[in-house]
Order: sequence, then structure tokens, then C-alpha cells
Amino acid sequence: MSDKLIRAERETIIIYNELDDAYIIDSSVQKHIRRFDKLGYECTDTQLYDDGTVCSKSYRVPVRAISFRNPEKRKVTEEQRQAARERFAKMRAEK
Repeated sequence: MSDKLIRAERETIIIYNELDDAYIIDSSVQKHIRRFDKLGYECTDTQLYDDGTVCSKSYRVPVRAISFRNPEKRKVTEEQRQAARERFAKMRAEK
């Protein structure tokens, strides 16, 4: 590949293969590539730019390595916040 991808063109795609019971991850985001390499995921393909730098990588990842979580944060009432403030103030005073 000759031209480097611009930021808007970089992406990470996760595909689930039910037959193999594994995820295939294809990423051109360097932050994600470094993370997947560090986690030791099996790299199945590497695309390089003409200058030899990495353009994208594909990984085969076991199902247990990927989890989808609820992004909703815990809702705290004003009374709960006040009680927490008092507990922390008491802990700091006891030091």
C-alpha cells in the first residue's frame, strides 16, 4: 500500500465466526494493534505500507477474550453522595 491511511480511514472491525467459535479482528488503528500484540493474540495477516511500516493486522481471538459490557454508569442519589462524603471525611480524620 503506497498512501498511508488518514485518521478517518483507520478502523477496527470485530467479526464473530460461529463455526470456529472465535473472533476475527482486523485493525488499522495502531493503538489497538499494539494492545492486541501485547495481549498475545494470534496474528493471521499483516499488511505493510511501501516503506515497511505496518498498515493493518488481522487476529484470531478466542471467544473468552472478548466481552461486551453495559456502558451505563451507576446512578447515585444526592443522599448517597452526602453519606459517602461523610464516610471519607471520617476516614481522613482518623488518620
